[in-house]
Amino acid sequence: MESTTIVFVTLLTIITQRKHCAAVDVYFPTTSVKFNLPINEESESIFSKIPLAQFQVLRMEDNRLASDYLYSLEQNPLLRINSSSGEIYMRTDYRSPNSSATFLVTAFPRDQPDHELLNVSHLSLEVTPQPLEEYCSELEHICFWSSAQYTIAESHGPYRRKDFFEPVLIGALNSRAAKYLCPHVSLEYSLNAGSSHFVLKQNRLYTRQTLDHDELNGLNAKAGQLQARITCTVKLSSRDQRKFSRILDIKLLDRNDNGPKLQESSSKFDFYLEQPYFQADEEAGKKVIYVDKDTLEANAHLVYAVHNDSHGLFRPDCHAYEADHTGRPHTIVSCQLRFSRNGVFRETPYCVSLEARDLTIVSRVDAMSATANVCYHINLSKLHESEQELPQALPLRARLHRIFESEEFNGDSAGRSL
Repeated sequence: MESTTIVFVTLLTIITQRKHCAAVDVYFPTTSVKFNLPINEESESIFSKIPLAQFQVLRMEDNRLASDYLYSLEQNPLLRINSSSGEIYMRTDYRSPNSSATFLVTAFPRDQPDHELLNVSHLSLEVTPQPLEEYCSELEHICFWSSAQYTIAESHGPYRRKDFFEPVLIGALNSRAAKYLCPHVSLEYSLNAGSSHFVLKQNRLYTRQTLDHDELNGLNAKAGQLQARITCTVKLSSRDQRKFSRILDIKLLDRNDNGPKLQESSSKFDFYLEQPYFQADEEAGKKVIYVDKDTLEANAHLVYAVHNDSHGLFRPDCHAYEADHTGRPHTIVSCQLRFSRNGVFRETPYCVSLEARDLTIVSRVDAMSATANVCYHINLSKLHESEQELPQALPLRARLHRIFESEEFNGDSAGRSL
């Protein structure tokens, strides 16, 4: 007999910020765990010695175990926790709840100054009491949690390299000692889909290789998710066995590890204006488009600036939105330069730089900003005679000297004096 459960979850995004607020340092790769449990002397004799579960936090920076964190479980009459290892046991003096009960597991730094805000991570455990006879007759509870959410942060920086890779434990599929509750039962697991990204070791799911959100996003049936299909075979005898399958959606956390880039291959933009006169808020040329591989939520701190605008003529009017027409959600920024005041051009060309910068990017490799070099070519023949600058006569008996001999040359980045 075979039953299939499909769990759908959505893409989450984690933004690591260097300013304005504390960074997300650690996370639980397994959260929102629900399971059924016979609560009697037999289960107590097993789970007071063998852990029901173990939950530990990983560092966002490198997906490795955060060994300097401790764990606590809110006070309750059923379960206890090993504060160092995160292992959860049944209490020897347990009292059974009358119905489902939810407990909160918290991870917090082992050493933290008193004056600093405590940075903690949480996960919830929901336990539903069930008679032993029902538990063993259904059998699927021996194989899998009733439900759980699995998460993995994308590989970052040098840990994307194969020579730095170490398998990351995403989580267990169930309590490894659950099979002892039902006599004459053995379990075997097999990974039927997702083997290119994951590997199964007994009842634990690990990563097989480095994972990049931007490369993998959109390559699966549901954008931003990685799937693993696992089959559990319960052997009751040499001739009697049952199979249960789960399709798990593993959430891949996106880091803000890409800077904006210009959509065009060239960074030079030439715009031609027929009139030298302009008014405040008018569009100046066409839009400049930037693209960023990260999702819009990860790009929460993009800023824009106009440089080398010696006469203060322009302001950037930029809008970011998320596009997923390719199946890979990414950010597009549309920037329109607008005139900041009324005025008139008296020279051509007039060149400025438009920069898009990401203030919170966590990568030290990728560029944090992209710059468009914009030049305006103006038809000065339509300039009214009264608006034109008149040539000035040189003073008589002036001593000739070499240009720039004694003055300091000031200009924009292209070397033009304004």
